[in-house]
Amino acid sequence: MAETKTMKDMTPDEIEAQIKAAEETAATGKTEKAIKPKKPRIIKVTAVVPEGAKPGDEFTFDYELPVGARRIGTLAGISIEDMDEDQLRIERRNAHSVWYKANKKDPVSEGTKKAKERLDKVEAIMASKGISVSVRKAIGVEEIASLIKSGSISLDQLNALLK
Repeated sequence: MAETKTMKDMTPDEIEAQIKAAEETAATGKTEKAIKPKKPRIIKVTAVVPEGAKPGDEFTFDYELPVGARRIGTLAGISIEDMDEDQLRIERRNAHSVWYKANKKDPVSEGTKKAKERLDKVEAIMASKGISVSVRKAIGVEEIASLIKSGSISLDQLNALLK
């Protein structure tokens, strides 16, 4: 077992070396975490054998459930090409959210590139199917004033929309 020293037992050179090592570790930033493989789920099954060696004998066996593949990036396992309009809108929203968060975290990472590719693919399929991406637009004060002046919208209707 390795011997641990307290600050009292260390020399100034050893303390300085530990401080430098800690600073270097902190300066390198985050460490990459490897994706752990999923552990297989094993269930124990006990059954009564109605026929066999001896009717009524109990036996136990282990059954290993198959490990599912990682399904990140598609809605309910449906391929993007087979999605309907509503599903594509949901997938675009999800893809945009993943890309936005990855871009905020690290704009040049591999994850950001994959998220952007996913978003571009969804938007391309939406465009090929003629589905518009609904993006909320801010309306300027001048436009609101012109709508009220022209009578297209009343002040009461505008207030009702803002509530």
